Amino acid sequence: QSLWHARVRRLEGFAYPMDEEELEDVHAALFPLLSEHFPEVFPAEEYSLERFVWAAKVVEAFRVDVPLRSQGESVEGVCLL
Repeated sequence: QSLWHARVRRLEGFAYPMDEEELEDVHAALFPLLSEHFPEVFPAEEYSLERFVWAAKVVEAFRVDVPLRSQGESVEGVCLL
């Protein structure tokens, strides 16, 4: 299996919303790997842990739970409008 499979498996156990320690672990799982493989899309200097945590908090602030009509429940997740 590829390195990507191992990184995705590492992320599967995280709860949402994540605390800062979990965000650090997610960042460590993604970077520098993404910056090394896709430097034009993910330049390392722009994807610092500080910026990653800030972005995660912005997404959490605008999070919306989306109700599923067929099941009458809501799914926790992110829906940015």
